[in-house]
Amino acid sequence: MPSKLKKWIEDHPAAILLGVTISVGSAASTTTGYLTNQLHLAEKSEEKSKFISEKNEIETKYMAKIADLEGRLSSIERRVGSNQANKYFDIRTLQIPSSEIRNLPTAFKNYDNSSFFVNAPISGSWAYKSTTEGNVLKLGLFREGVEQLENQVSDKQRTKLLGAPVHVWLTQPLADVSFEIDKDQRIQGVLTPHVLLMKVTAAQFFEKLSALDEIQSQSESNRKSDAQAGKISDFRRKDNFEKLYLGDAAGFIFSDTLIRMLVQFGDIPNASVVIHSAQKQLNVMYIDAEIIINGVIIIKYYDDNCIIDTRPTVHLRREMFSISYGSNGYFIQTEVPTCDGRSKAFDWINQWLAGLRITALQ
Repeated sequence: MPSKLKKWIEDHPAAILLGVTISVGSAASTTTGYLTNQLHLAEKSEEKSKFISEKNEIETKYMAKIADLEGRLSSIERRVGSNQANKYFDIRTLQIPSSEIRNLPTAFKNYDNSSFFVNAPISGSWAYKSTTEGNVLKLGLFREGVEQLENQVSDKQRTKLLGAPVHVWLTQPLADVSFEIDKDQRIQGVLTPHVLLMKVTAAQFFEKLSALDEIQSQSESNRKSDAQAGKISDFRRKDNFEKLYLGDAAGFIFSDTLIRMLVQFGDIPNASVVIHSAQKQLNVMYIDAEIIINGVIIIKYYDDNCIIDTRPTVHLRREMFSISYGSNGYFIQTEVPTCDGRSKAFDWINQWLAGLRITALQ
């Protein structure tokens, strides 16, 4: 006899199937719910990670942009070298307080009793010298003129005009040259890539001015009234400079350098001066100039790009930085002469500037 359970199943198949279906469905629903919840959590986690990643990417991008803009605000824009691309020289990195000297890497060499430090590029062709302003001037186009001036003035005047101590880095000259400074009058010089750094003061500037006054007066001794007028004019110029810059050494040097360069080459036949840039950032004044002289005679050459009898057009690229700490400061000048517009010296000088740290004067 069939059991009652067997008979009940046979009579109510749907009930048992439904029950089984409900049981299976409940189990499947529970599993599906668990998996759906896990998937949702995973999606949320992925969205959060994606959000964090995108947020970090945006922050990194804009922080880099902000840092770049901040750097440009305190930078000198330079366009020198073979590719003439914009280079930003951040003057904040150029100057360091004395309290941070101990943090400089050992690669930085101490100069002038910790006045400045240089991590110079390693090169067998560049050398350092501690010398005088007169000797540095003899590395350039007016060598013969500087030598004549040294022989014409007194020792005291020579010291005032040309005796200031200078730190210079230089490499092999390109050529000994001559060029026309007046009709049927030529002067000899030399083309030497170099970098100089010197301390400057407003007082030192006026000492030079005073020595020039004496020399001019001596050369015009037979024209006393004109000489006296010249002295008065120079004293007025001194007074005007003092009123303009109120003891700012960078202002003195900036103006003197610019005027002197324009005066030097302004009346020379076949010569021109191009001012590519003149900028001021914080306590630094900057000039980027190019002196162009046509028909230069090569007397002796040391570089294959400056050959005798070619009469090349010489391009002399000159950058000048005047750094002011009131009535004291520093003057930096880079000079790269070329006979064809190209020079490896540009790259070396860029690296030298990147490795320069000047102790901020109080």
